[in-house]
Amino acid sequence: MPTSDVQKLDLCGVSMNLDMENLVDLDAFSEGSILHHVRKRYYDDKIYTYVGSILVAVNPFQRIDIYGSSVVKHYKNNVNSSEPPAPHVYALAADAYDHLCSGQGNQSVLISGESGAGKTETAKKVLNYMMEVAGNPGGGNKKSIADQIMESNPVLESFGNAKTLRNDNSSRFGKWMEVNFNSKNKISGCRIVNYLLEKSRVTQQTPMERNYHIFYMLLAGADPALRSKLHLAEPDEFEYLNKSGCTMVKSWDDEEEWGAMNAAFKTLQFTKEEVEDIYSVLAAILHLGNIEFEAPDGNEDASKVTNDSTVKSLAKVGAILKVKAGDVEASMVQKLSQMKGRSSVIAVKLTVAAAMSMRDALAKALYGRMFDWLVVRVNDTLNSASDTDSKHIGVLDIFGFEVFAHNSFEQLCINYANEKLQFHFNDFIFNEEMKMYQSEGVPCESMTFKDNAQCLSMIEATGRNPGEGVGLLKLIDEQNNLGTSGSDAKFAAAANQNHGKDSKTINPYFEKNKTNPGMFSVGHFAGAVEYDITGFVDKNADSTSESLESMARTSEIKLVQKLFERVPEAGASASGPRGTPRGGDKGRKAANKAKTIGSQFANQLASLMLSLKKTMPHFIRCVKANHEKVPHKFDGKLCLDQLKYAGLFEAIRIRKAGYSYRIPHEGFARRFAITGNQQLLKLFVHKKMKALDVCRRILETATEQGVVSRKNWEVGKTRVFLKGAQDKGEMEEFRESKCHDMATKISSVIRMFMVRKAVFKDKFEAKAREAKIRMENEKNGAAAIIAQTAFRGHFIRKRSRDLKLIVQLKIAMRGLDEDKIKEAIAAFEGRRISSMAENVLYDAKKFLSEMKERRKVLYDIKVALETEQLGDLQDLVEKAEILGMGNEQAVVDAFLMVSRIQEKRNVHKKLLDFLEDDAQNSSQITELLDAARDLGINDRFITKVEVAYKEVAPKLEVRQLLRSGVEEVNYDKIKKGLVEAQKMTETMEEEYKMGLRSKAYKDFCIVEKAAARRVMKMLMLEADLTSRTTEDLILDLKTDDDDEEQEIIIAETSSRLDTFKMQMCRNIANAETELLKLDARKELMESCGNRREFDETVRSYKWGKIFASWKYEGDNTAKAPDEDESFFGLHPADAYERSVMNQTALVVELGGGRTEEEKKQDDEREVDLRRGIKPVNKSSVSLMQTPSKKRYYGAGDKLVLPTRKGEKNIRKGKLDMGMGGTSSGRVYEMKSSSKITMGGDMEKMLQSRRRVIKKKRGLIKTLQKLTADTNQKWK
Repeated sequence: MPTSDVQKLDLCGVSMNLDMENLVDLDAFSEGSILHHVRKRYYDDKIYTYVGSILVAVNPFQRIDIYGSSVVKHYKNNVNSSEPPAPHVYALAADAYDHLCSGQGNQSVLISGESGAGKTETAKKVLNYMMEVAGNPGGGNKKSIADQIMESNPVLESFGNAKTLRNDNSSRFGKWMEVNFNSKNKISGCRIVNYLLEKSRVTQQTPMERNYHIFYMLLAGADPALRSKLHLAEPDEFEYLNKSGCTMVKSWDDEEEWGAMNAAFKTLQFTKEEVEDIYSVLAAILHLGNIEFEAPDGNEDASKVTNDSTVKSLAKVGAILKVKAGDVEASMVQKLSQMKGRSSVIAVKLTVAAAMSMRDALAKALYGRMFDWLVVRVNDTLNSASDTDSKHIGVLDIFGFEVFAHNSFEQLCINYANEKLQFHFNDFIFNEEMKMYQSEGVPCESMTFKDNAQCLSMIEATGRNPGEGVGLLKLIDEQNNLGTSGSDAKFAAAANQNHGKDSKTINPYFEKNKTNPGMFSVGHFAGAVEYDITGFVDKNADSTSESLESMARTSEIKLVQKLFERVPEAGASASGPRGTPRGGDKGRKAANKAKTIGSQFANQLASLMLSLKKTMPHFIRCVKANHEKVPHKFDGKLCLDQLKYAGLFEAIRIRKAGYSYRIPHEGFARRFAITGNQQLLKLFVHKKMKALDVCRRILETATEQGVVSRKNWEVGKTRVFLKGAQDKGEMEEFRESKCHDMATKISSVIRMFMVRKAVFKDKFEAKAREAKIRMENEKNGAAAIIAQTAFRGHFIRKRSRDLKLIVQLKIAMRGLDEDKIKEAIAAFEGRRISSMAENVLYDAKKFLSEMKERRKVLYDIKVALETEQLGDLQDLVEKAEILGMGNEQAVVDAFLMVSRIQEKRNVHKKLLDFLEDDAQNSSQITELLDAARDLGINDRFITKVEVAYKEVAPKLEVRQLLRSGVEEVNYDKIKKGLVEAQKMTETMEEEYKMGLRSKAYKDFCIVEKAAARRVMKMLMLEADLTSRTTEDLILDLKTDDDDEEQEIIIAETSSRLDTFKMQMCRNIANAETELLKLDARKELMESCGNRREFDETVRSYKWGKIFASWKYEGDNTAKAPDEDESFFGLHPADAYERSVMNQTALVVELGGGRTEEEKKQDDEREVDLRRGIKPVNKSSVSLMQTPSKKRYYGAGDKLVLPTRKGEKNIRKGKLDMGMGGTSSGRVYEMKSSSKITMGGDMEKMLQSRRRVIKKKRGLIKTLQKLTADTNQKWK
């Protein structure tokens, strides 16, 4: 959207973001702009805002520290300053008081707003300001008149305020206070006039509202004596208090307010008797509400007081009012009536409903007349010393415009009063506008606005003037004058006849409801309000039954007598008991004729308006921020409605009737000077022409070009006036077009200069730049030489000093001279040093601390050496090595001592272990004894070990022989070792029997013997399976089970495993990948020469791993059962069992030979492995591929079924070969005579194998020699 269009739509102007204290200074005056700034200031805790001379006060619902004596003094001293102070209720009060003091006549402060908007509190602040600046201090115990005026508020609030849905302390009456001032501008008195007290609240309240505060205060604060005298109880026990469901208010302390009210009574000089009479009337009203009626003996046309508890309430009323209870009852159940044309009076019985209405009428009459008397009584005190001709400031605290879902007669009266005040307000605003135009020199003869006079005429007209109908209030009075024949319906018909569309005196502000004849609408200044006529006639009647008044006059209480005394016609006042109006005799005569609420209220308003017209008004519009009564919450719609009801937008309408946009000369000229010619712009910029003349020239130019009409603008003395938003928008559009033209010219000139600069600048400026650069280089070069000379000299001198100190410090550090190091470090102190010197200094300090640490360590080592404390020495040696002290002699000595002590302890421990068990460390005894002698171990202990070793040495030789035989699978060694072990066992048993030994040593070499026997068993099994016969040997061997000799045919007598073969087997077992394992197998195969020897070597390596437990202890491969693809191949027992089951596969199972198909499969498998292809298991099983069986067999052909313990031992790796008796199962061994018959193919294979073995034996001796040479290398 173009800027011009935005400006046309921006009715709030350019001042939206400013903090505007007076909204009349807005360049755009509208509902939105006023609401925006009021909200903005409210959230900044600035609750007061001016709209011209009108003060808007938003209720903050919290205490704000903006009041007090210091604030009053500030506003008093700045009332006439050049810069007016911030908006405040004190500022408006100061302005009113200043006008009064300066002789500008009487003043008035008109405060309005809806319930809960803060009218009463604002009125108190106005009075508080006047008391502070114009109050006379009292003398001694006597209170000043200012104090008495302020103390009137607690009394009037107690009797005239109540809790409503909108406000916890709502004023239910209007109040006009005239504060009088003497010739010295000091307060001399005050007069209060009250308006339209809500008497219906005494007998009936809306749910969750309360009756007037005074009833609850009386019940909460009365002392026991007063409670007993007046028969008081809790609020819930009185019908006039308990119907609404609310008896307590958090923000109003009844007991505390009771004390404040009684103190105010004393300040206002009420007598004790008057106060007691007031309390008696209040108590009588409460007991009246508890009286109930019933029809006597079924007579519906009569009534009487019920016979239960209400009779007591009736008696209490009589006792409190000092009237006979029967008279009280009679006044309520019957009505005195005078026949027309006769002087006699008759008593008419009333129905139950009518009696209850009479009871409520009596209660309302008592309270209403007492409230009027209370105001008069307060006036007697406040006005006792007042001069009738004194000047005054009036404060009007009156109900604001009201619009409810259901609006009745009370709302009509309240809105009528607001219409009267709005008329006065409009007249004042219009006059103020006219004064401003006159002061600015702006013609205003044609300015007019439409007021609300026609609406007022519809309400209050008498119908005597031609062309106007009878007013609504007059029409209601006519219905009251008709007596029982008058009705609400007749009033509605009369209203429509006088003001409706079909009447001759039609009024545009009146509208009849087309669907409900009992409803009509009035177009008030704040908006249309629809009224329900139900009860209008009854509510307008203010007459009290003669029977009630006659009964009340018989009371012995003076206050009650005074309330119902007959007032002579000549002495009647316009306001009745409310106060003395200033209307003179004419007003008094009108008051005497007033019989209804409406006519009385109209007379009061007429008197009030007469008083207001004689004063200079100051307006305060109170606004309720939200219904919840919480701080910092601004309900925009609610506040907008209240601003409308307050008539602020009527001020906007009046302003828009003239020139709505007012802009200061300076601001208008600064913004729109561009629309004139270039000369005018220069004159304004250089201040050679006044802003007023510039503005006039601008507008004349705009008029000549048809932008704005001449009748739509004026130039005043300080401001420019535009008629409306359209004119301002046209000026903005005109300015935008001028800006566009100017921008085009400027851009063309700029582009021209840019081209010129691009063409000529480099040519003419290049030489200048070169000359300048040359000069700068010469200057910089000379300056650089000078600076470098100075810097280098300084740097060298400084560095030479630092280097000298650094050299001294390093020499001291190299010499390890602590004192010189300290002196060198001290030389650096107190002077600036280079970063290099800082690093050296840091190293020196660190070196110094290390020297101290080294000295301490050396000292501790010497002490530990003397005391031979091994633990301390170990820690100190480690610390010394960390500090780099390994070459120190003391450290070396300590290290040697620690090593020697540790070695000595280790040797001693091993020898002790040998003495406890000769199997431990037996192979190292010789070396341990030599070390013990070198280390200085006790000779007796060494001798003891030597004796033990000599005794054990033969056994050790036998054990070593057995071990080597088992490890190498050497038949000769095993045989020899078993024979020697048997002989030694027999010898030791004989010595034991002869008493030469303390024990028999039956368990001598039990592990080695068992392993040797099992290896022999395996050899026997292997020989038995292969049926070897060449160069057979026979070994007589006794088993653990029996002494039967068995023939074992053994083919080979040399060692199957030497160091070289064992290493190659380990390479196969430890290969990490399949390829590595394949390469290791090929290497072993080449060393063996054929497959049979390879398989025998593998089986022998496995036997060694299984049976040589002393060598492979802790090796998992020696303990774990065989698994698929393991190196070890089939367990010998499994091989035997399989051979029995399938004799044709015997040679294959024992690795005796391979078919061509198997060789082909092995070659293919190797090729696949070389290529990285994972091999697939074949159906045939070789020694390298063990089937996953979980069964184990004995040496015979029968299956051994192990027990649970046996299975557990198998899982732990304790393999039962059926030879050692470790299994609990029965084992059937195959006898050696059992031969296996082989076929012709098998015999040919065995003969071929034997020929190979003969060739191999020739190589064994050569290999043994080579093995002896390489044993050390492989270890």
